[in-house]
Amino acid sequence: AVADAARRCKRLGKPIGNPDNPRWDTELKTAVQRFQSAQGIRPDGIASARTLLALASSGPKLRR
Repeated sequence: AVADAARRCKRLGKPIGNPDNPRWDTELKTAVQRFQSAQGIRPDGIASARTLLALASSGPKLRR
């Protein structure tokens, strides 16, 4: 989930650290909170199912 969140932030133009070796740190948590707020999701910085679904629905599809 951390890698997916970091890659999605990068694809949305909000690169966070190294998406190939991400850590759930303050920088990534803050980016997730900003994304949540923009999507109308309570900005708690937790990669909940709702947040991950919104990330997956935003922008271009990720390749695995």
